[in-house]
Amino acid sequence: MKRSFCNSLIFIIIFLYGNIGFSAVFIGEGDAIIEENNLKVAEINARTNAIKNSIYNYLKNKLPEDDTFPEITTEYFKFLKSYKILSRSVENYRVTYTVESDIIDFDIEDVYHMVKNIVASAVYVINLEGDLGDIEENEIRNIVEKKLNSYSFDTKYEGDYLFALKDERNVDEVITHFANSKAQYLFILLIDSDVTRIDKNVYSRVGLLTNIYTREKKYKPIKAISTTTAKDSKEAFTSSINKSLDKMLDYVSNNMIKLNKNNNSINSFNIDFENFKKVGDVYELLDFIAERGWIISYNVGSFERGKVVAEIKTIFSLEDLVDRILKYKEDKKFNIAIENDKIKLDFNSL
Repeated sequence: MKRSFCNSLIFIIIFLYGNIGFSAVFIGEGDAIIEENNLKVAEINARTNAIKNSIYNYLKNKLPEDDTFPEITTEYFKFLKSYKILSRSVENYRVTYTVESDIIDFDIEDVYHMVKNIVASAVYVINLEGDLGDIEENEIRNIVEKKLNSYSFDTKYEGDYLFALKDERNVDEVITHFANSKAQYLFILLIDSDVTRIDKNVYSRVGLLTNIYTREKKYKPIKAISTTTAKDSKEAFTSSINKSLDKMLDYVSNNMIKLNKNNNSINSFNIDFENFKKVGDVYELLDFIAERGWIISYNVGSFERGKVVAEIKTIFSLEDLVDRILKYKEDKKFNIAIENDKIKLDFNSL
């Protein structure tokens, strides 16, 4: 039977990363609706969701209760050693899988260096006050959604959340429905707008009050105010709301929900590769390190018989980098050590 692309993708990821590190076994359940009678796609989505949930359960067990972590995506499958299906069922146009995953033991810090696109899932509610000019509420929703997405907040659960919420605006109900959703964060946005025509231009002032919730806590409210003068009310309002959203999300990203950790300290070190049979072994290991985000770049310099020197740029210390190579490269066929402020890597066992 021909293997589908998504099935192949899962298999390849597990094969490439499957023989590394220590592991822990966790169970996850996932489901998916059968749309347009396409059982194959629903099968893949349900199984993928089950694997994601097993990784989520691993992190939930590993981290403190009040700690939050990014949304689990298929990129996290690089931490998956293997999995097996415990059960599968189809009922009421829904496929459900339960899987047992053997997960490589990793720290949340590893995520920030090994996962390229780190996102968090969020749903949002908008409350409007004042004069909106010529802009419609659905246009405002599109602006908010695009802005959240640009700051790495995935709004894929918003449709289901609004369907469950219907037109309810009671804060307690809004929070209760959020707790029953799959999203990690709830944004409640109060937008207070004032649009005034001045001669041939339009002046817009948009105040934005934002309350953010997780299931465990409520963050301190954030207030942002922006003004714009433009040729028409829609242009003026759109510019002002985008400015206020940027101010709010900049603050959130820098002070509250840090999805990407920045480290401006970049170190340069050398790695001496010795006793390799072919240069390809050197590049394979360098690519292995680079793909995981442990080094920013590398430059292969001098070549001698059986020896290559590569200069690397990294945010890690020599000790941290060596520790990561040892942890994730279980099938290593080399000796690695730190000598004279550089890494010496000897392929003497090949």
